[in-house]
This record gives sequence, C-alpha cells and structure tokens, in this order.
Amino acid sequence: MKNSLLILSLCISSVAVVSAQTINKKILVEEFTGEGCVNCPRVAGYVHTSLEKEEFADNVIVVCHHSGYHDDWLTTDFDRDYKWFYNAPSTFAPGMMVDRNTPESATSPVYSISSPSMMEDLWRDALAEIAGVSVNISAEHDKENKLIKVRVDGVADSSLDIENPVVTVFLVEDDIEAIHQTGAGEDYIHQHVGRAVNSSWGEPVVFNGGSYVYDYEFNVDPFWMTGNMYVVACISNYNSEDPTDCKVMNTSKLPFSDFKGLSVGIASIEAEEESEAIYTLSGIKIDSKTLSPGIYIRKKGSETSKIIIR
Repeated sequence: MKNSLLILSLCISSVAVVSAQTINKKILVEEFTGEGCVNCPRVAGYVHTSLEKEEFADNVIVVCHHSGYHDDWLTTDFDRDYKWFYNAPSTFAPGMMVDRNTPESATSPVYSISSPSMMEDLWRDALAEIAGVSVNISAEHDKENKLIKVRVDGVADSSLDIENPVVTVFLVEDDIEAIHQTGAGEDYIHQHVGRAVNSSWGEPVVFNGGSYVYDYEFNVDPFWMTGNMYVVACISNYNSEDPTDCKVMNTSKLPFSDFKGLSVGIASIEAEEESEAIYTLSGIKIDSKTLSPGIYIRKKGSETSKIIIR
C-alpha cells in the first residue's frame, strides 16, 4: 500500500501593526511517557481530567513523547532527540514541558508533576503570557491524489523578540490501544501520541516584511488511523546550545475532521483500511517476513492478539 501524503504550507501574513493583546494564546504541553512507566497513567489521568475544564479545553494542546524512561513501540526518533531537553545525564517519566518554559534557578524545562494542582498552575502561568505571534491552521483534503494541504497563517506583534524563530509541525494521533501499559488495565488507550514531525528542532522562520512561507511533505504510515489524527504547529525559539532557551511563543491545532472538504465518512476512509503490524513482547516493531520461533504481538486495525511461531 502506498503511503498517503501530507503537504503543509505555512505562512504568517504581513501586517503593519498588531496588538499583542489581541492575539489568542494557546500553550503546548509535551508529556514524556511510555508503556514501561508505572506512574505514567497517573499523570495522563491528570491531563485528561484537566482538559475537560473550560479554561483549558480549547487552550491547551498536548503532544506525547514516548521517551524519558524506556522506549516502546510508539517511540520515534524525535522522541529520543527530545531527551536533550532534560539537560541531565539521566532522564525520567512521567515528565512534562509547558511551552518549554524553564523556572528560575532550574536547568531544564522538563517538570516532574506531583499533583493536578501543580500542573494546572503551570498551565495557567503559561496561558497568562503574551503570545507575540498568532498561529492559525486551515487545511484542504485532496481525496483523489491523497493529499492534505495545510496552511498556517497569522500575524506577529511588532514587539515580538525571538533570536532564532523556528516552526515545528507535528502529526499527532489519539485513541491508540496499548500493547501493555505498566500500571494500567488491559484496556488502556494512548492519547496525544506524536507520530511525525517536520524537524525535531523546527525549521527556521525568516520574516520578510512580517511574513514567511513554509512547505513540508509528510509520508503517512498506513498503520496510522488518519481519522484520529490532528496537526499541531508552533512557533518557538531554538538555541542548540541551551535547552532552557527554546520557549514556545504560540501553538495551534487542527483535527483531521475539520479539514475543508471532509465529511464524517471521509475522515475515516484510511482508518478503515486495516493494516497489520507485528511486535516483540517488548514492543519493538519487526518485519513479519523474518519471524523466528517465539511469541509476538499482532495489531490489525483496532484488534490486538498474540501469535506463536514454532
């Protein structure tokens, strides 16, 4: 099966004067997690419960990185890259970044979350900050050519001060059945799973008269359930020598179901094409054509089963 293709085109419009107070602020919450982490379901529960509150529901955008403790079958290369943000010889999970902010006297933007109230206070503090730049996503689905064209446009406040601005675009998927989540029941479902990114550290934004244009192509794995996916785009600073100097200014999100030209049925077309994948018991995806004797996990569509090769 040929991979589907996403084409993303991003630009910020040229505007002479924009008031920072008129720009809607949304925050990027990045959760470090993993199936081998016994405490991760607890913090995931905090996130899901808090997102049901009106003050956070439309203003907090979550992307999960399956790294920090042990890798699992959902771990990507950029998840591994992001362990750099810990800025320490050892890492942990669960962990959380909120707009990649670093508190005073700290050496890392990654927090260990001790309670829902602590987490919500971090969210509120970040939401109270001035964005400086808007990020608005629109998209169009080209069903015939299996293309999704996305545009992110916005405006920058004249006082925006970013030394090295970059744009990062994630593909994120919800409602993924766990193979075996430590510390949770058999029916555990992963949410906010980062599937792909344009670049781990973002791509440079060059403001030309207050605007920029950025294009990128994603190859979509047929195993992903496209109807459960959404696009997240953010603008941040990037300092390759300092993990504490990579603050996110603003973020936006667009679910696949909100793309132009989509109906409820179209959003699920690719998800209905069930794909099979084989994993070891430790969660490593392997080629089904080269199986040696042993026990494996098979995932086909939304179904998970064990198989034995003798």
